[in-house]
Amino acid sequence: MNIQEEIGQTHGIQHLVRLLKLDNEKLVLSAIRTLSQLAVGPGYVPNRKNQETILKCDGITLLVALIMHAKSEIIQAEAGQALAYVALTNSQCSTVIETTLDFSYDHLINMMKTSLNPNVHLIASNTLATFAYNNQRVLLNLSKSCSLSFDYFNNFLTSKDDYSRCLAAFQVVVLASLISERKPSTTSAIGCGIIIDVLKTSKSDDSRALAADCMARLAHLKSASTIYKHTGVPQALIAVDCIDLLCDLFSSVNDITIGNAAVALGYLSFVPEGQRKLLHRYVLLKFDG
Repeated sequence: MNIQEEIGQTHGIQHLVRLLKLDNEKLVLSAIRTLSQLAVGPGYVPNRKNQETILKCDGITLLVALIMHAKSEIIQAEAGQALAYVALTNSQCSTVIETTLDFSYDHLINMMKTSLNPNVHLIASNTLATFAYNNQRVLLNLSKSCSLSFDYFNNFLTSKDDYSRCLAAFQVVVLASLISERKPSTTSAIGCGIIIDVLKTSKSDDSRALAADCMARLAHLKSASTIYKHTGVPQALIAVDCIDLLCDLFSSVNDITIGNAAVALGYLSFVPEGQRKLLHRYVLLKFDG
């Protein structure tokens, strides 16, 4: 049993949802972030049981109220992120969120445009990317109502902070079809390139763990097109030797980094070329040993 399931089975989610009603901002923020962690695992693999528990104990209603009406921008942004995790590949939760109170994706876009806090920007755009991730319906609806500027993301992509760079890179790959000024293929290539760069050069365990996690997410990214079945993103990552980079992470002392790399390699192994490269790596290691 993993920690997510253990907390879910011991009624921890119900207690966390009750904390959302408090006036203490620090407690509310901690509860929101914990619910986010319980709803989804590495590589954007949802925990369906925990998502449904959050729904059943009225967590969605409280989170929607917080994203729309909380005084703190950070709480609004984090509540949105939690909702996106609860909705991840869960059509029932997604529908409930969209029909609860006055929820609107426009509110997220407004936070991206008007907030003066860069952290709020990054969380809000990540929330939008998470809602759109592997959800053709949401991405299509967003494409009818909004267009995002590449310059908005470029502020993070050119940052000296590897964590921000990596998170923004993931976002531009998922939201490539909504970003103006560049072709989606070009935008996706830029995002993938930055994630690879962080994996190669970053000295931060947190940044490398995030880069591996982002690769795991992109390794099973579905196409938003009704014409093309595949995004080509996993194949592009494999072509630039991400298999070797991920395998190298197994020498890390950080368990989260190792776990994220394992999840990413697992998904990439479903791609024939990824499977071949993994086998080649195994043969080399066995021969060297």
